[in-house]
Amino acid sequence: MLKAHRPLILLLALASLLRVVLVVQGGQLYWPDERLYTQVLDIFDLHRGQWFDIVKALFSTQEHLGFALISAIPAAVQFSIGHALSRSGNGLMILPGIVLSLASVASIALVYAIAVRGGRDRREAFIAAALMALASTMFYYARHLLPYDSAMMLACCCCTWRRKAARRERRRSCVACMPPLGSSSFRSSSCSSS
Repeated sequence: MLKAHRPLILLLALASLLRVVLVVQGGQLYWPDERLYTQVLDIFDLHRGQWFDIVKALFSTQEHLGFALISAIPAAVQFSIGHALSRSGNGLMILPGIVLSLASVASIALVYAIAVRGGRDRREAFIAAALMALASTMFYYARHLLPYDSAMMLACCCCTWRRKAARRERRRSCVACMPPLGSSSFRSSSCSSS
């Protein structure tokens, strides 16, 4: 089984390595939308260990609730490491950058899964995943703390949700998931042009 997926594993490893290299070079907090991540950090700073208040504040976030919840884990780790080192968490932006950049790697794997579940063979699924990996939009936000790659990952998850459905029903559910996938892609491109 592992041997059959070796090309995909190598592709995902290479994609992960490229993203780590991008993140380590810096560039976080360049885009104004990265305030969405710093707001989550501010929530952890404001409530300092009061988990009920932290969760309540995360769910009362005005925009991008999903991103607030996804970024809560790297923000909690970043905040606790920064607090343990008694220094500002700004020097630790590499950690959330690496974690959040892996959302685009997950999207590559999910495109492979979508193709396989759609009835394609492994070669076609690998080509689809490779094309996704080569798309410049999958690299564009990789070093930044933005919700766009996470939104794409969640939309791809929507397309792969139903595992045990019949083939005809799978196609119908995958087609039904295309509008969220398209809207997340539109959201990414419309935000980058503003």
